[in-house]
This record gives sequence, C-alpha cells and structure tokens, in this order.
Amino acid sequence: MSDNLHDRLTLVIPTHNRPAFLRRLFVYLAQVRDGSQIQIVDSSAPQARAQNEDMVREFSSKLRIRYRHIDAGMISKCRTIMEEDVTTPFCVFCADDDFLMPDAVLGSLEFLERSPDYSCAQGIMVSLCTGKDNKCYALPCYSLKNDSAVRRFRRLAGNWYSTFYSVYRTPLLTRAWQVTDENSDDRRARIFPEILLSQLSVTQGKVKYLPGIYNLREEHTLNESAVTPEIADEEHCVELYNQFREVMASELAESSGATLDHARAIVDSCYGYLRDGGAKRSRKKRTAKFKIRREIVRHFRRLMDALRGDRVLQRRRISMSDSACSSEACQLAFELMLKYPHGIERESAAKAA
Repeated sequence: MSDNLHDRLTLVIPTHNRPAFLRRLFVYLAQVRDGSQIQIVDSSAPQARAQNEDMVREFSSKLRIRYRHIDAGMISKCRTIMEEDVTTPFCVFCADDDFLMPDAVLGSLEFLERSPDYSCAQGIMVSLCTGKDNKCYALPCYSLKNDSAVRRFRRLAGNWYSTFYSVYRTPLLTRAWQVTDENSDDRRARIFPEILLSQLSVTQGKVKYLPGIYNLREEHTLNESAVTPEIADEEHCVELYNQFREVMASELAESSGATLDHARAIVDSCYGYLRDGGAKRSRKKRTAKFKIRREIVRHFRRLMDALRGDRVLQRRRISMSDSACSSEACQLAFELMLKYPHGIERESAAKAA
C-alpha cells in the first residue's frame, strides 16, 4: 500500500467480546502490510478487554494501531470514535471477523479522491459460510450514479444492499452516525439504523461499485445480524417506523429539494411495509409467485447494470479458485477463515503468524 496511506485513510474496527476474531484480523493485516491508521473501538467486558489491550501492544510494532474502549452500544461507540478520533479525510469500517482487500480499498479511495460527487465506493463483497460446507457467494452490489438523490434512494430501497463497509468521506460518515444515533435504537429495531446508514450515504452523494473482490465476510453462528431480530419491540412498530420516516424524509428533502410531505410519501412508498414490522410482506415472500418475480427482477437488474454501467456481470456463486480471488491477500483471507473459523486463540497465535 501507499506509504502515505496513514495520512489519508483510517480503518475502524469495532469489536465486542471477540478477541479470537480480532487476533485473526490482526494476523491478516500484519501479513498484507496494511498501511492505514487502524482504530480499534472496543466495548468488551473486562476479561476480553484485557486480552484486546495485550494484543494491541503485541502488534503495535507491525501495525499503526490506536485503541479505545467505549462502554456503549454499537451505534453510540461508532459515533464517538468518528467524532473524536478519526482525523483522516477517508475512512472504512471492517468487522472483527471479516477481511478487507488492501488493493481494492486503495482503489476505492483513489476513485473518491478524483470523484467529488461520490460519497462512498466499494467492490465485490464475498460471503463464506464456514458452517455450511464453506459455500462462497457474492453479495449483490451496484453503482448508484443518478444525479437525483430521490432516484438513488428509490433504487437502493428496491434492490437493497448495505454500504456499511464502503470507503467513505469521513465528514459524511460521521454525520450519518450522528443522525442514526440520535434517531434510532438498534436494541428495539435493528432494521431502521441499518437502512438509515446506507440510505444516508445515497442521499448525500453517488455510490460507486468497482470490479474486483473487496472484502471477505464470514457467516457463522456469532454473526450479530443472525442472532438479533430486525424489530425486537414489536409492540411499538408504528412508533418506531414513524420516527424513522420523519428523519429519513427530512434528510431526503434536504438533499433533493423536495417538500417534506413529498419526501414522506416517497419513504412510505419504499418502506411503509415496516409499519407492522414487515409481517404482511414476510407472508407474501413465502408465495411462489413472489419468489419467481423477485428472481426475474434481480437477474434483469444485474444484467442491466453490467451492460449499461459497471460492465461487471456478477455471478452469485464464487469459487476460491476463481481468477478474481487470485491475489495474495484474497488467498490469505480464505486460508485464515477456513483454518480458523472461530478466530485465533492466543495459544494458536505462533502457528498462524
């Protein structure tokens, strides 16, 4: 990576009670020689916190690591770290159990440096199911290049993917965390902050999807998204939805010039089904008609994206032997994830290094 990357990019790694996964990520970053500033934001209990602090000291000679413990939930701790500790013009988040490809991250950063109308950029996100015969597949991603914030908003709502792990302009992502922290509660309804974070990136600017493997994420039983319900407080679904609609409509109106009432109607047309927690839509999703139509629409959109925009026809299933996965970083990521699917315990560290 570029020698001056530490002046341009901060890699933020949130972690909570998972030192084995954090160690595995440190082993990876040390071997690929990541040159960015690395900011750990830790909310672990005392025992795991002590292990993480020891680990930071252990790897400090190989990586530019800064560590901070913040006893708060995910959204609040990320807001705090963005407001107080991230000083580079660009930043990128990485989960403690995932891997980012350094060359793809650098490519995304360089694209943003020459494209001021874009808020964030990323490449192909690959998911590896270590608990399901190591099946590997690409997550759907595409560029959002329309000049209209409303059209970008509608497009993302209709063909969803998360921009959470994109390379961002730091001021834009800081504001997104602020707005999300002040207007949502992931303990009551996880889905609304997830939508807010991604849609705020879309309303604030265009989004670029670049060819090439960008990250490798692991699907396992400890994934937070797999064990946390989308809406836990079902009794107050309408109240939670209305709170989300008001802040999202306000942001959309400000970025697009639409009236607030018109922006509310747009949000309702895209996300109104969440008033009941998505119960009616969940029942509809189980029908054969819905599934067939959804697959036809998905394949059509992917084809149009390849023909008109990014020139990348993304296959759903991916093999570790594919040419797209041939880089040293990508092969190392696969090797570590397959060999240590539960992370690297301290006693196994010498063998992994």
